[in-house]
Amino acid sequence: MGTINFSDLKKNAEAAFTTAAEAANKNKAFAKDEREWQPSVDKVGNGFAITRPLPAPPGEDVPFVKYHKHAFKGPNGKWFIEYCPTDLGLPCPTCEYNGVLWATEDKAKRAIVSKQKRNLIYAGNHLILADKPSPENEGQVKIFNYGEKIHGKFKSVMAPEVEGMRKFNPFDFYNGANFQLVVRMIEVTENGQKRTYRNYDNSSFDACAPLFDGDDAKLEALWNKEHKLQPLIDPKLWKGYDELKKRLHFVLEIATVIQVQVPANVMTPQDEDSSNPNFSQREDVVNHDDNDDDKNLFQALANED
Repeated sequence: MGTINFSDLKKNAEAAFTTAAEAANKNKAFAKDEREWQPSVDKVGNGFAITRPLPAPPGEDVPFVKYHKHAFKGPNGKWFIEYCPTDLGLPCPTCEYNGVLWATEDKAKRAIVSKQKRNLIYAGNHLILADKPSPENEGQVKIFNYGEKIHGKFKSVMAPEVEGMRKFNPFDFYNGANFQLVVRMIEVTENGQKRTYRNYDNSSFDACAPLFDGDDAKLEALWNKEHKLQPLIDPKLWKGYDELKKRLHFVLEIATVIQVQVPANVMTPQDEDSSNPNFSQREDVVNHDDNDDDKNLFQALANED
């Protein structure tokens, strides 16, 4: 290990400061998780990809996990990207602050709430079959994070609302189907302000067919390449109330958050995919992940085969 004397330390103070500052900024940068994937889009924001939803990874029961996150940029350019503690049945300073803003009934403040609301996120393993703008992704197993709109596509074939519609497990190796993911950028007016969002309405499933023609050896090899999902919802990832409040104040440049009781009849944005601008009744605490219901649904599909 090298040594440095005090005179060198004093002489190189400026250089040391520059090095430390660069390291600090590097640590603050958002590191890309190579396990994760999102469809490539063009300059307008439209895109197309084909994936194959995969079954639960080895040692797990359900092919996806779900959680809520707040993700927004403050006036100082800093980002607030944090798990919402309502998933754990705990109070959330961001949800509380949003309730205060919403109760004012001011359109501008309600538009801010729409940007700061919690978003419901699903995460599951997908085999990327086609992603022409980024061909390096093709053939790779990636974690695909998606919202309620896409999950609704999966749910509609697992538990169709209309009798006679085809019913299948889209995550099944043998009886599942490829998913054609169509991304369109849509503009809407919300609370008097225009915003754009990704729309997935044109996405759909192909005909059911076994992956790799049902070759068990290839399927087992693929299965073993899947990423663990349960670590994504480890309670240790959720920060405490005081830490979240401190970060919220810093990002929004506010000295204090006024604590008020939001009336039960106040309407605030529902948990939604960013592609869905609808609103509904506010709930103070989110329901816990209904993993048992998910397991029962897949078990019922399996029993029908």
